Amino acid sequence: MVLEFSGNRFTPCMHHADGSPMGGGEAFLKYLADARAAIDVFASTGTVVYLAGAPVRRENDGTVQGGAMNALYRWLGLLDAGDNVVYVDAGRALLRDGRYTDRLPCLPGEPCEGDDGTNPVRSPDGLHLCPAEMWSLKSPSPECPVWSSGAYRYGLALAAPVIAGLIEAA
Repeated sequence: MVLEFSGNRFTPCMHHADGSPMGGGEAFLKYLADARAAIDVFASTGTVVYLAGAPVRRENDGTVQGGAMNALYRWLGLLDAGDNVVYVDAGRALLRDGRYTDRLPCLPGEPCEGDDGTNPVRSPDGLHLCPAEMWSLKSPSPECPVWSSGAYRYGLALAAPVIAGLIEAA
């Protein structure tokens, strides 16, 4: 089981009974409780739970955000390491030297979009993985209309430890 969510407080489940959104600290505690509940459902059956670290994001002011949920997952992975819970830092696949980047060198076998041998790995909003201009927080598309090297890399980073675990278990 791969479990990933990156902390979206726009949905009703992250609001108080009066409809107001939860603040940062209380939202973090809700994410913790929800993650623990999901882990308990799957790990109690002997299923390995892979907690997937999300890619960090670039804010409109140029700052980089996104470490809190990854820290939560990393902590849960360490805490429950003996209970079939594994933290996978999949978001790292979209970093250059450990830092946020919009482009990375093309991988062997993938379409190479840039004349400089690089592919965009993030959307213009610095958050999503679809490099199309039309993709944004204000109007997300259900499907990326172009090759998404970022999604491909993130998927590979998630799949590798799952496949290795299946091979080891066989």
